[in-house]
Amino acid sequence: MSNKFGLINVKSTSPGGLAMVADSIPPLEDENGRPGWSFRKTAESAADAKFNYYYYDGTYQTTKVKNMDSMYFVACVDQWTGQVNEVPYIVLYTPMTGSGDAGAWYHSKHAYVIDVNQVIQAGERCLFYTGAEPKHDFDGARKIRLHHRIDTGAFNPEDSVYLVSLHTDSAAPLVSVITEHVGMDIGKHSYHSQERSVNIALAF
Repeated sequence: MSNKFGLINVKSTSPGGLAMVADSIPPLEDENGRPGWSFRKTAESAADAKFNYYYYDGTYQTTKVKNMDSMYFVACVDQWTGQVNEVPYIVLYTPMTGSGDAGAWYHSKHAYVIDVNQVIQAGERCLFYTGAEPKHDFDGARKIRLHHRIDTGAFNPEDSVYLVSLHTDSAAPLVSVITEHVGMDIGKHSYHSQERSVNIALAF
């Protein structure tokens, strides 16, 4: 895969991988040999089992919400019965301002989720995204736009980006997904005279 799409390889056991996983359940290797990080929530799992993969930290950046041309992940959803909470979703956090903060450590958060009317084939390799279509097509993965945004706190395109993460829903009774890539395309802004991409390949 070309580096021009901002490719970064991250192993689950590397310092970078451990930082991404944070306090989540550690990813598994896919039993079918597919690349990426596998997560399975079964009837035997803890009721609140989920993952949170934090893949962008904007603390020392100047990126604003309006600069995020697209955010995405490539995944195979193996458990699919038409329930929205079976599919991971992207969350963007903005930093605390001290005025109108909606959370204990963030100003606002915005979750991008699949629409209830969208259809997935179980096990199908898909490119889920927000905003514009990602610059990379990931070898023809089917594109599925995350149309629905859930806001906690006010949505302001001028807010700075603090963190971007990929989550599963702890309320989902069953989840089976393998995540191959997470990333984003960022438009020109401030001292960044060129568009840039963050494309993280998740390796076990």
